[in-house]
Amino acid sequence: MSEQCNWCHTNNNLTEIYTGDDVDGEKEFICPACLKEKQSQEDIDFCECCGSDIAYYTDDLDDKLLCPEHKGEFDLDEEEQQDMEDLIENITKDG
Repeated sequence: MSEQCNWCHTNNNLTEIYTGDDVDGEKEFICPACLKEKQSQEDIDFCECCGSDIAYYTDDLDDKLLCPEHKGEFDLDEEEQQDMEDLIENITKDG
């Protein structure tokens, strides 16, 4: 069976949808029209790091729109957070 959109069954300009790390599982795909609709309904979106190469169900993205592979990528530990606050303070005190 050829690849097709899971919703409208077209086979044009498909984007793969992440369905977990199960490499033996059945792949899911979405066409641009259905993707636009699903994005507006906040059902499917893209990871901020991965870009538009693969779509994700929003349940698989964190609140920063990061996929499981990139989750925590931009989280700062206490020392990094303090360094960032100090930098911001130094920049803004002279401004």
